[in-house]
Amino acid sequence: MILEKFVNIMTLSKDIKLIIFPIHRHLLKDIKVSIIKTLKSNNVKSYKITTENSFLVLATQNYLYVFNLLSNSSGIKKIGLAVSTSNDIKNILGLVLSVTKKIVLSNERFQVKVVSENSDFISRDVEFMATGLIIDKTKYQSLKPNNYKGINIKKIYCYIGKLNSYVPIKLIDGIGGLPFNYNKKKIFSVYYNDYSLNCIKTISNFGFIPEIFIVYSNVFDLSKKLKLLHPIFSKMGNRRISISLLPSDMKFTVDDCQYEEFLMLKSIIMSNNDPNVLVPFSFYTHPFWMMEKIINLCYKNNKIPWIPMAFSDPEECIDLHFQNDDLINNSEKKINKKIRTSNISGDKKSLLVSSFLRKEIKNVTFIMNSSNIRPNYIDNILNSI
Repeated sequence: MILEKFVNIMTLSKDIKLIIFPIHRHLLKDIKVSIIKTLKSNNVKSYKITTENSFLVLATQNYLYVFNLLSNSSGIKKIGLAVSTSNDIKNILGLVLSVTKKIVLSNERFQVKVVSENSDFISRDVEFMATGLIIDKTKYQSLKPNNYKGINIKKIYCYIGKLNSYVPIKLIDGIGGLPFNYNKKKIFSVYYNDYSLNCIKTISNFGFIPEIFIVYSNVFDLSKKLKLLHPIFSKMGNRRISISLLPSDMKFTVDDCQYEEFLMLKSIIMSNNDPNVLVPFSFYTHPFWMMEKIINLCYKNNKIPWIPMAFSDPEECIDLHFQNDDLINNSEKKINKKIRTSNISGDKKSLLVSSFLRKEIKNVTFIMNSSNIRPNYIDNILNSI
């Protein structure tokens, strides 16, 4: 709401555009295709995309909605809400001056940064002229250019394209990564706790489509997990999505948490045929023997293990020993009670566990419809349990 009011008071130009920067220039076409799919799946029909040398320009009437929508899309390094003008030096300098007056406070230091993709405009010349104009026209505000290093300053960016120039009002960092489904490959992903959810979100930013296997304790736990997965499902657009569900009514204790987690993942990995497997482990939260056994199990069964958060920051990792909720569930104890594998060891036990899992697993298919305010597919899944 504040950003909308700020945009409305920009009386210099009503031509508001979105400028989108990919993580690398060679991904420009892929990002454009991904943006078009995202807009279509969210029922944004009126838009126009212009391709510059290193960024995209998107024009739409619902620019605030699209800005918030694309800020969570993978493959984008930066995204900005900008005012545009034609490539005339007077218009460019006037636009930079107008935006500076709005976003730079009195007695605050500023710096003009110009990125030119047009041979008719030299970046340093435009920066010099814009800085001098701002100093001359804002004497009453006492705005000061940046002459010292290490001082907090307000940067005013100006991007000069082929035909138009763009001065961002708001410029934020994107989530990075590769465009969704860039690798055209699926990856088997088990979701049973918060850390595994973070791993699924991370691997989806690597260009994979996660095939999600949810282990849940009750209907409320399943509902919570589905809601947390909704941002990932929404990236898939209006398509048919399949997930697997496995109920488990036993909880891990602090002592046997890691070992039971290993047994559960081992059994679930053995029960699927996907060549790519997401391993939700980290060297900060899991012992080396556990990671080694899971990785060897994957290689033994001709699977490729992917560990996207193996060396993540310890602050981002979740200590699995001290979770007090129902997010980690013991599936192996329940399986042993039903098929009585306590006296069986080796490959025979793995085959029995895998065959049992295939009977217990419930596969659910639904169609994503992003136009709904509330994801109604969650109610359909819960009603089918």
